[in-house]
Amino acid sequence: MSAIAALKGYRTQFLYSLHRIVFGVTDDYVYHIEGEFEDLDIIDNNGKYVECLQVKNLSDSLTFSDLFSAKDSFFKRIIQVSSTNPNVIAKVISFGSVSDELSDKKKLGQKLKSKGFHDNKIQTILAHYTKPMLVSEKSLYNDIVGKLKTEHPFIDPVIAVELLLSWICFSAEKQIPVTRITLLQEIQRIGIFVQERIKFHSQYGSTIIPLQVKNIDSDNIQLLKEGYISGISAKYEHILAGLDVIRYDKLNEINKAFATNNIVFVHGASGQGKSSLAYRYLSNNYIDGTMFELKLSSNFNDVRDTINSLDGLCKGLNIPVIIYIDVLPDNNHWNEVVKEFSNKSNLMFLITLRQETWNKTLLGEDYSFKDIELIFDKEEARSLYNSISKNEKDLINASFEESWMRFGNKGLLLEYMYFLNHGDKLKNKLGNQVLRLETDQKITELKILRYVCLADLYNSKVNCKKLIDKLGLDSVLAQSYITNLEKEYLLEHIEDSMYLSIIRKSKCSRVSK
Repeated sequence: MSAIAALKGYRTQFLYSLHRIVFGVTDDYVYHIEGEFEDLDIIDNNGKYVECLQVKNLSDSLTFSDLFSAKDSFFKRIIQVSSTNPNVIAKVISFGSVSDELSDKKKLGQKLKSKGFHDNKIQTILAHYTKPMLVSEKSLYNDIVGKLKTEHPFIDPVIAVELLLSWICFSAEKQIPVTRITLLQEIQRIGIFVQERIKFHSQYGSTIIPLQVKNIDSDNIQLLKEGYISGISAKYEHILAGLDVIRYDKLNEINKAFATNNIVFVHGASGQGKSSLAYRYLSNNYIDGTMFELKLSSNFNDVRDTINSLDGLCKGLNIPVIIYIDVLPDNNHWNEVVKEFSNKSNLMFLITLRQETWNKTLLGEDYSFKDIELIFDKEEARSLYNSISKNEKDLINASFEESWMRFGNKGLLLEYMYFLNHGDKLKNKLGNQVLRLETDQKITELKILRYVCLADLYNSKVNCKKLIDKLGLDSVLAQSYITNLEKEYLLEHIEDSMYLSIIRKSKCSRVSK
C-alpha cells in the first residue's frame, strides 16, 4: 500500500470512529481506536465487548482475501473475542463496494471452509458476523458538522472536526480510551482554543503565523518553481506546490525524535535544506489550526507578548500543537520561548538553525531535546537524483555518477539541486552576479552587498537605517539599490524590513570578496 493510500485509510478510519462517538446512544460505552481486536472496539460499562469494527477504504471492491494477513485474519479474531464476549457483534465498515462473498453469509461460509476453518468455528463466526456496512466519507463528515452546528453553535464546526480528528489520532497513538464525556470535554477545549486563536491573530498576526493549506493556481506554481530552483529561501507555499524532493529518511528521523521529546532541533550548514525539510514535516504530520511559525522580534518586550499569546494558544488543548522556529542571525530570544514552554506536553517545537549558531548555543541545562544534523553526502545526492529523474526525463546529466563527478563530489544540497536544474554551479552564478556589478561600476550596490556579506560571515545582519546613514545615501535612492539587489536573489529584508541579510540559502559571502 502506498503512503498516500495509507494516510487516506487512517483518516477515514478516524472519521468513522468520530462519527460513532458523536452519535453514540449512551455515555457508558468506551471506544478504543486501534483497539485490541479491531480498528474500533466498543466496550460497555461491564468491560464486555459490544462491537468490533474493521474499517476499510480500498480503491477496488472489498473481497474476502482483503480481510486476511500473513499471520492473522478478521475471522480468527472474531473467534477470539467471542470466546469471552458472547454478545459481541463483528462488522466490516467499507467506504467502497463489497463483494458477494462478504455480504452473503452462505458464500462466506464456503470461503471460510476453503480456508480450512472447521464447521464449529464457521458457525461461531457467522453467529457474530453481520453484513458489511457501506459508508461515505462526505456523508459522515456532513453528519458530524451538522451535529456540531446544532449542539455547539458557538464554535466553527469545520475547524472543530479537523481538531477532533487530530484528537482521535492522538488517542489511538497513545492508546487512550474515548467516551462521549471525554468527547464533550474536548469540544469545550476546542471552543476555548479557537477563541484564543482569534484573539491573538488580531494582535500578533505578524509574529505567530498559522501555516494553512491553500489552493495554489498553475501560474503561481510556475513563479514559485522559478524562485525555488534558483535558490530562494523555502516557504510553506513551495511545499504545498510540491516543489521539494521528499527526504523520507530525514522525515523519519524527525518522527523518531518527537516520539521521545517535544523539542527537536534540525541544524546544518546554510543550503542543506533545513527549512524545506521542516515545512514538509509539518505538511505531512499536522493539520490546519495546529501548526504555527514563530517569527520573533529582536525586542524582548515583544517576545514577552508572544510568550503570553502562546500560553493562550495551548491553554487546555489536549492534542499536539507544533511551533516552527527558523532561527535568524543574532536573535537568541527563541531560547526564552522554548524554556518557558518546554514542560507543556501538548506543545511541540521544531527549530532549524545554522550550524555555526548551533555550535555556539549552550543547551541542556533548562530542557531536554533531540537534535538532527543535516549533512549532504553522496548517498543522499543519489536518492535526490533518482527522485528527480522519475519526473524530469530531460536532465542535463544522463546518470547520477556523471552529475556527482561534474558537481565536484561534494557541496551543499541547495547547490546540487541548482546544478541538476541549471547545469551550472550556484557558486558560478553568484560570482557572475558580483562580477556584473563590478563591470558596471555599481559601487554603491557593491558596498551594500559587502557590508551584508561581512555581517553574514559572523552570523549577523545589518540595520538598514544605520547602513544608509553610513553610506550617506538618500533613503529613496538607497531603497532602489536594495530592491535591485533583492531581485537578483542576493539580499532580503527581515524583521519588518528593519534589517538586511543574505538570503538564507544563497550564501553570497562565498563569492563576494
